[in-house]
Amino acid sequence: MKSNRIPVEINGMGFTVIGEGKENYIKMIAHLVEQQLNKVKEKNPQLSGLQALTLAAFNLADEGYRNQGEGTETGKAAIESHWMDMTNGLKKDINELKDGIATKDRKIREQNVELDSLKERLKSLEQLDTVKKRNEQLLNRQIEDQLEYRRLKQEHEALKEAYEALTDGE
Repeated sequence: MKSNRIPVEINGMGFTVIGEGKENYIKMIAHLVEQQLNKVKEKNPQLSGLQALTLAAFNLADEGYRNQGEGTETGKAAIESHWMDMTNGLKKDINELKDGIATKDRKIREQNVELDSLKERLKSLEQLDTVKKRNEQLLNRQIEDQLEYRRLKQEHEALKEAYEALTDGE
């Protein structure tokens, strides 16, 4: 059989395992070691990293020795049970991620609706601002026209008085 080189990570450290086992099997073994190590660390947080690894190795050897006496079927059942637990855990994680995505999608849709509403409001305000500026221009023009009208009226009155003064004297 051909030897495989399979990268695994245990306790945050990378290893390359060389063996004839299938990749899934080797990764499962690495996962079991990681799980056992985490159990030891949870129960005994005061242990150093080396002590935790040693105790985890001891526990795994004990479990393996006991399973050897119980036969291969028990070992297979334990592995299948482990894989089922992992599968169920992954399914749960997937469902949680899907729920999270659905929640985020819903929020995005709500924010897009709000954004569209704000864009419409901005457009209305811009139109209102344009109308306001036009009204200001017209008002300024009207004021200028009124001032011009008053000036012309005063000029007309002055000319009228001058004319009357000239014609009365004749």
